[in-house]
Amino acid sequence: MVCLLTSTLYIAIREGEFDRFQKCQTLDNHQLLWHGSRTTNFADILDQDLRIAPSEATGYMFEYYYINGDVLIPIGYGVPSNARHTSLLYNEYIVYNTDLINTEISLRVDFQ
Repeated sequence: MVCLLTSTLYIAIREGEFDRFQKCQTLDNHQLLWHGSRTTNFADILDQDLRIAPSEATGYMFEYYYINGDVLIPIGYGVPSNARHTSLLYNEYIVYNTDLINTEISLRVDFQ
C-alpha cells in the first residue's frame, strides 16, 4: 500500500487569474483535479501556473492541459476519436481552454 504524506503546501494567487476564472463560473461541472509534476517544476508552476506546451514541441499533437482527478499515473496522452458515447478512464481530463483552470493550492507529497 502506498501512503501519501504532505510535505509542503503552497497557496498561489496570481494577478488576473481569479477574474479570468470568474468568467467561467456559469458552468456547473467543477472538479478538484490533480496534476503531477516533478519537484523541479514547482517554482515555474507557482509563478506562471500550468502552461500549455507549444504545438511545435516534440511529442505533442495539440495544445492542451492534461490533468487527473486522482493520484494515479496516467497511461498516456489523449488521441482524437470518432467514437460516440465514450468516457475517460482514471478520471483523466483534457482542458483546451486555460480560462477554465484555477490553480489555488499546490501540494508537495511524498510517497511512502
